[in-house]
Amino acid sequence: MATYKTTSINSWNVMGRNVKANGHDLIKGGTREFSFDMQLPYMYLPYNDWVKFAEAMSVFDYNMVCSPLNNYCRYS
Repeated sequence: MATYKTTSINSWNVMGRNVKANGHDLIKGGTREFSFDMQLPYMYLPYNDWVKFAEAMSVFDYNMVCSPLNNYCRYS
């Protein structure tokens, strides 16, 4: 079991530093606060982080469809 320290006792937010996805730096040298709110159906990211995440995920064969104009990636 893994445990993570939240940013406060009133939230599910955690701090991320030097986050990578598939070897791509998403937050190189910086930090971001991530929300693990299980009632939300999506993962919400700032635009610049989303672009980096989409690039990192595009190398996998998930039949993923991304729309930069509409700010989403979807796969079944």
